[in-house]
Amino acid sequence: MRGRCFLLLVAVGVTVMAGGFAACGGGEFSTLCEGDECSSDVPDGGDAVDATTCDADASPAEAPCTIDERLAVFVSPRGDDAAGRGDREAPFRTLGKAMVEARAAGKRLYACDDGTGYDERLVVDGDLDGLVAYGGFDCDGWSYGEGKAVVQPSEPGVALRIDGLSQGLFLRDFALRAADAAEPGQSSIGVLVNASTSVVLEAVDVVAGKGQDGANGVEESAPAASGRDGNAGAKACAAHPNRGGGAATFSCGSQATTGGRGGDGGEGIHSAGAGDIGLPSFMQGGKEGVGQGSSACIAGQGGASGAAGKGGDGASDLGSLDADGWTGGAGTSGTSGGVGQGGGGGGGAKAPAVCNGLATPTGASGGSGGAGGCGGKGGEGGAAGGASIALVSVDSEVELRECTLTASDGGRGGAGARGQKGGAGGSAGTGGQGANGSVAACNGGNGGRGGDGGPGGGGAGGHSLGIAYVGTKPVRSGGAIELGTAGIGGEPGEGGSAAGKGANGRRAEELAF
Repeated sequence: MRGRCFLLLVAVGVTVMAGGFAACGGGEFSTLCEGDECSSDVPDGGDAVDATTCDADASPAEAPCTIDERLAVFVSPRGDDAAGRGDREAPFRTLGKAMVEARAAGKRLYACDDGTGYDERLVVDGDLDGLVAYGGFDCDGWSYGEGKAVVQPSEPGVALRIDGLSQGLFLRDFALRAADAAEPGQSSIGVLVNASTSVVLEAVDVVAGKGQDGANGVEESAPAASGRDGNAGAKACAAHPNRGGGAATFSCGSQATTGGRGGDGGEGIHSAGAGDIGLPSFMQGGKEGVGQGSSACIAGQGGASGAAGKGGDGASDLGSLDADGWTGGAGTSGTSGGVGQGGGGGGGAKAPAVCNGLATPTGASGGSGGAGGCGGKGGEGGAAGGASIALVSVDSEVELRECTLTASDGGRGGAGARGQKGGAGGSAGTGGQGANGSVAACNGGNGGRGGDGGPGGGGAGGHSLGIAYVGTKPVRSGGAIELGTAGIGGEPGEGGSAAGKGANGRRAEELAF
């Protein structure tokens, strides 16, 4: 048609902006007119975009005349980001490139798919605010209604992240498929919308991959440190006075354990000395040995074993949801075992009548008690399994029209670790030997074994959710939600109780956090 002018309206975002121009006159399309005559001829074989016949706000299904370079940027798996122009003859190759060019030009984005799809993780942020994108085009003739443009990134992570939009986003006829999680405890999320309004997904399929199993708690294979051995007593007729074996002290971090000092050897006709009690606990430390008097000496008593640590609790909450996705609860670690008690010191022996020239003969002295072993560390808690969530919405306004949301299986929660074994107690110091007819002094007591650490709790199982949200609940009309299997909670470490089992994940179409 000649001699007629038309006004082009370009749809931008979810609003309509006047990106208009008169075909008769200056501007981008002034080349369509010569003098006072206007032509409806359109480059690349497109239809004339005439405001009297073409509704620029309509979908390409309703108005095929919108399939035009003046309204849209085109992207195809056969395209080229470097050499492409973004038109039908030379489309761009990646959606990331096409989105930037379309938004900068105030145009729509039209995507085709020849079965190859797009191996991209998409991010729509404030720089792309107001974007309108349609998939479902045929790559040969750019006819509309040929299925969906598939976005299937091979790398794990969110297939489409939408962040900080105020004008919104309109997306139609796409299939967004997140890969299975790869790292322990990692989740798979199809679409994550954060702090955005006016986000509309229409006839979009969203698939989340499988969540990965949570990591098991790390186990300490070697036992805790053993206590120090007790010190031996001196033989009879040693120098005056003949002291018992020195106390054996051993440090277990902030705690110390001590084997009691051995009893002194007797002097002349006097009775021998008693040993000291083991430490740190007066009630549980090894009882001191009695020195020889009217009856034989008595050895020190062995120290008591340290108390076992308490088991950790299994994760019991839903986890948390924020702009980074879902974070599941981990099992708590068990507490450390108590330190072993020191053995008591052995009693000393009486002196012989003669000690080879010593003015005051001395009897053999008692051996000291061994120090207790250190308590084992508590077993580490298991980590949460990863979730599979089709759509995450955090403080956003999202509308879903005829969308299919598919969640896969959540990951198993990690098992808690067994608590570390307590260290062995130190061996008792031996009593000194007798001389010139006197008897040997008594041994100290062995140190007590350190208590085993408590087992760790199990991590929570990962969820299988169609929609997880914080704040405003997404609005749905039509469509369907398909779910996988929620991950089971992790088991507690060896010896743990039922309280140490992690909670199973949730399986739900919609879940508020």
